[in-house]
Amino acid sequence: MGNDENTNLSTGAAHVGICPYEPGAHVYSSFQEPINQGSYADQFHIYEVRWYENFIQWYIDDVLVYEVTPNSYSSQFNWPFNDNEWYLILNFAITSSGPNSSTILPSFIEVDWVRVYQENEISGCTNINASNYNNLATFDNGSCTYEVTFQVDLSCSSISPNSVNVTSGNDNWSCNGGISLNDTDQDGIWEGTSFMQEGIFSYIYCGDNWNYNEEIFAYAQSSSDWSCTPNTDYTNYANRQININGPLTVYETWGSCEPCSSNGETFGCTDPSANNYNQNATIENGSCTYPPTTVEFTVDMNGINQPSSITTM
Repeated sequence: MGNDENTNLSTGAAHVGICPYEPGAHVYSSFQEPINQGSYADQFHIYEVRWYENFIQWYIDDVLVYEVTPNSYSSQFNWPFNDNEWYLILNFAITSSGPNSSTILPSFIEVDWVRVYQENEISGCTNINASNYNNLATFDNGSCTYEVTFQVDLSCSSISPNSVNVTSGNDNWSCNGGISLNDTDQDGIWEGTSFMQEGIFSYIYCGDNWNYNEEIFAYAQSSSDWSCTPNTDYTNYANRQININGPLTVYETWGSCEPCSSNGETFGCTDPSANNYNQNATIENGSCTYPPTTVEFTVDMNGINQPSSITTM
């Protein structure tokens, strides 16, 4: 952690790719964290890096300020931080932007103490619904992945692409570097499955290496229907978005938030008990959402001093 020139900022970064730097073959994910008042140089601070198999977190004075996971980088880069031997080096580093006319030399860093320790718990994925569930794990390390199936209906569009992809910031919106879909039965519905980490995922559909763009932003602007593009500034872009917290199937229509109708059929949620039940739907499309499940706890307190409250953890 550190920063050029300003002592009211702390920065950190995780680099992947080829070292030394080569354009297009090396990227990094970084942050800048300002201090609320004064300077980081005014007093001692606790800087902490928590390094697990599938995520790295930065803390300043016990506050989480940044995190990177394999999803922080495009798919062309392997996540290197869960393999091989690694070494910790504490030094006064010179970045690619320095030294320069603003650099103060000599400079010093004062360290009160350094501590390195390892978790005693068994880390892993503790969610039984995940594809990589570890029944021996006692600590969830953020590595859970879930099977996510994308289905996009092009049967009511006027295009006939040779390839369709899910593209996102993970592949730098490259289209051909995203999740590949296929239409093997040639029914106009392109489908593909990927194992993805828990969290928010924003994306759109594209075809033939951006020769086709579903233009979902133009659709939302013209129709005022932003229901399937919650990640938007309403001015320049609109992206689809899902929350991955378990196995998931997504059924959507190319360039629209409305389902295609085929041969008099209407896609939608056909379960009357669901929040979004569509009485006009004739074909289930996997979009049903349900109210939260109520769980009732009964605790036998016979023979025990009655507490003022009980908290479930």
